[in-house]
Amino acid sequence: MRKIIIILCCVFWSNSFFGQINFEEVKNQIHNLSDKTEIEKYWLEIHDSDQENNGGSVEYSEETDILNLYKTSVLIEKFGYPTGIEFAYPAYTTPWVVWAHCYYPSLSKATFSVILEGKKLNQILPQDFFPNYFVGGYLLNCYGFDMVFDRSFDLDGKLIENTFQELRKTSQSIEKIEEHINNYFQNKNSKISQTLGSWEFFQHEEKQTFKIVELENQKWLLVLSRENSNTERFLEIKNNNKKFEVVGGFDLFYFKVNEVNKLEITRTKDDKVIKVSI
Repeated sequence: MRKIIIILCCVFWSNSFFGQINFEEVKNQIHNLSDKTEIEKYWLEIHDSDQENNGGSVEYSEETDILNLYKTSVLIEKFGYPTGIEFAYPAYTTPWVVWAHCYYPSLSKATFSVILEGKKLNQILPQDFFPNYFVGGYLLNCYGFDMVFDRSFDLDGKLIENTFQELRKTSQSIEKIEEHINNYFQNKNSKISQTLGSWEFFQHEEKQTFKIVELENQKWLLVLSRENSNTERFLEIKNNNKKFEVVGGFDLFYFKVNEVNKLEITRTKDDKVIKVSI
């Protein structure tokens, strides 16, 4: 099993306005593609945007990853999943690569059919990426911990398989995907009203900071950042009687501040505390 490397690529949060995605403009662009050459060109444009945004020369933008995944979903709905028979490399690899780079759990759940269809058509390479790379990456995005590498999170050795079975049920329509994206921007444009606290955990010999904040729209966020990095990423969480559950995380684990003001991540199934902040 390949160890999933934690790369929390994200954009620094500000209180400035972030524009919405123009869904109709994207759908019109895709619906106006007239032949295979234009479709392949569009796949390559998405791929190039993804690669430039994830390790290229531009500053990382989470909004770009969300836009690329939306384009991917609309393109597949209109023309089907791209294959190596129809298109040249790397166009046909674009869907699963784009999905893997999107760090927004609710959107990852809603678009998991991208991964299922890619597997069905044998377009995911190398094949041993499936399902651990995708499910493990999803759990990492939800909770900030590499649960493929760190087996303390896995009660019975079935965490990946059980989560995979849940993800198989979650694919949604383009309209529902648009709702998730709109919710993302609503949170992005809401100011922080209070910070509950900030805590640190070690993982892969690297320190990570976990911060819980409340927004002016009365939603809560878990803010994650790495040591020696000026970037942050944000997860929507529900405050369920001071148990903070990640939205989109199947309620597998929750965060809670204990009596000595340490942050704990606890497995929901048996209420076992898995990690405590340093």
